Amino acid sequence: MIKKESLTIFLIVIGCITLNLIYWAPELIYDDKIVYKYFGLLIYKGGVPYRDAFDNKPPLIFFLNALSWLTNYRLVWILDTSLILLATLMFYFLCKKNKIPWPWFLPLLFNLIVRNYLISYGNGTTREYTAVFLLIFFCVMHFSKRNRFIILGSLSALTFWMQQDAIITLLPLSIYALTVNQSPADKWTGRLLYIIFGFLVITFPIVIYFAIHRSISFLWHDIIIFNLNIPRQSFNVITELRLLKRSIHDSEMEMSFYISLILGF
Repeated sequence: MIKKESLTIFLIVIGCITLNLIYWAPELIYDDKIVYKYFGLLIYKGGVPYRDAFDNKPPLIFFLNALSWLTNYRLVWILDTSLILLATLMFYFLCKKNKIPWPWFLPLLFNLIVRNYLISYGNGTTREYTAVFLLIFFCVMHFSKRNRFIILGSLSALTFWMQQDAIITLLPLSIYALTVNQSPADKWTGRLLYIIFGFLVITFPIVIYFAIHRSISFLWHDIIIFNLNIPRQSFNVITELRLLKRSIHDSEMEMSFYISLILGF
């Protein structure tokens, strides 16, 4: 007889893979994805991002799209599915460990939300990847091993090199991970060193790639200097609130947002 937990895990795996099958067939490429595809082709043909073409996105998404030219996008689909499945299972076991009622429900909700068009336009988008990295980061935070901070640092680097503004979301989680449940033998400075080491594990190969191609200055200018100096209109609170309301309305999640807000208060 199949145990209840084994059946739950089996259904989670099948459900996650089935949901991602909607992106198995070639899809219509538009919006940012056509830019990612072009930069992937640029790398595949021997070009260098930022030196041979301009964009202000970090380079990790371009490298992943370069793989799609080698494998006719199948490898990217497998990578996306594997990452979402990993995050889903880690979230499920975390919910089960903390005795959350219906521990399968929140992982299921994650699978549905990560495919909402405001988060992901299908496989291979920066918002999809960073949402997965953030959830894995949240789960790894609850590990008991000290070496978990190396993993947290690597996830921070993956997030930074995928979509820089997601670091803002990651910041409070990082502060919590550094400060909670400290012991005299486990100070936050030691944890920080582990995180820095994990960050450099991912960052070093990327920097070396651009150094070899003599393009670090192009990388620095396009994803750092340019993003810090984008022309902006003057900030208006009323306008920003109206834009926020419109975005929530367009996502068709307006009622869910207001209910959650009221319940939160």
